[in-house]
Amino acid sequence: MRFGAIVYALLACSISTAPAQSLMQGPSPGSDPVLPQNVMAAFEASEPLKGLDCAFEIQKPTLGLDLRFHTGYQVTFVKESSPEDDQVTIVLKIADKSRPDRPVYMQDRLRAPPVDGPEKVAARIPGKFALGAGAYRVDMLLHDRADHYCSSSWDLNASLSSKYKGVPLSLAEGAVAPLAEDLFLPESRAHKTEDAPLNVKILANFAPREKSSAALDPRDTEATTTILRDISRNPRVGTISILAFDLYEERVVFRQSRKEGIDFPALGAALKSLQPGTVARNQLLDKQSSATFLAALLHDEEANEPKPDALIFVGPKAFVESSPEEFKAQRNLGYPVYYFNYIDDPQAAPWRDNIGNVTKWLGGRVFSITGPSDLWNALTELVRK
Repeated sequence: MRFGAIVYALLACSISTAPAQSLMQGPSPGSDPVLPQNVMAAFEASEPLKGLDCAFEIQKPTLGLDLRFHTGYQVTFVKESSPEDDQVTIVLKIADKSRPDRPVYMQDRLRAPPVDGPEKVAARIPGKFALGAGAYRVDMLLHDRADHYCSSSWDLNASLSSKYKGVPLSLAEGAVAPLAEDLFLPESRAHKTEDAPLNVKILANFAPREKSSAALDPRDTEATTTILRDISRNPRVGTISILAFDLYEERVVFRQSRKEGIDFPALGAALKSLQPGTVARNQLLDKQSSATFLAALLHDEEANEPKPDALIFVGPKAFVESSPEEFKAQRNLGYPVYYFNYIDDPQAAPWRDNIGNVTKWLGGRVFSITGPSDLWNALTELVRK
């Protein structure tokens, strides 16, 4: 990037939290938002504005596990000396090219770090949003409180490759939506088929990638939650029983019995009680304790809950010491068992984990979920069988 011939001290200052863009609403449902005059004038400018020294990096749309296209940007701008935090406003104007007169506007306001002295700071702001299939024109405007502006425009094409042929998207063609920072927002009621609704039971493992890790990996938490949403949205799935646990901590943190959909806010609140990286005394004394915990979990669910149409394990790979002997009592459950095993890098651990071994011992099917086509194929087989 070139910011002109000015020599300045580049400080390690960035706005680390990705913007959570919100849709700008009009005064009435379906109407366009009323934009400030200065923003309108900036969008109507014939040339990009360069009152702020900015550089833009654009991310091409890619299909996510949530079956919508994810795209984004990173804007880097030079911030002048300011003793106080400065508010930066980002406005996006996104138009489906087939309907250029019906753009969607999104906005976010952030605090840029204060700068004391003569130095200048390169502040970096990432952002992201979701799209349905289509061709789009994006206009972006960034300005500070002193009415310094920079702007940019670019085209996006979101289309399914042959690899994803037949995969139905969760956003309509030409649709634009924010990507929520909160993974556990309530799920809107999905359309369900009336014929033969399925009753599924989900055992979701929210464990860190490494037993000694002191925190859940955000990628795994996001992927596991997204898989749960895709199962909940499937039109053939009628009711869901779900039990969330941490195999390493050997603790159940959330339980829900036979409801339409999943109470995601309650699930998110329950997960805050997890304490990754802690080891109980009994685990130190008994290396088979995690296997015993998992076997007891299956036994209790089998004894206390009505039989479902299918049992689905969901989660990242988890490795503990276990023996198939622990699971002989559950060998014949009388319904199919699946494991939707999320792994972003299949080569990192190509062998089955313990839950995968249990699934095989119960005569079930293990699906390695690395992308949206894997998840869609797994869901398709589940409802078909």
